[in-house]
Amino acid sequence: MKFLYFFLIVGVGFTSIYFAYPLYKILGRFDWVEKYLGSGGTISFWRLIGVAIIIFAFIFVTYF
Repeated sequence: MKFLYFFLIVGVGFTSIYFAYPLYKILGRFDWVEKYLGSGGTISFWRLIGVAIIIFAFIFVTYF
């Protein structure tokens, strides 16, 4: 069952990375992210969130 969750979580992470620009267009710009990451930071933020989700999935499958 843990592997099913793993693939589901990794799928969400890759979706966040792949659809970063459409997420930006739907949800808009985050001013606090643009302040710290610069211009285009919201798209980078969505990609970083996707990478963090994938890393969490690997940690979840190996340690929990």
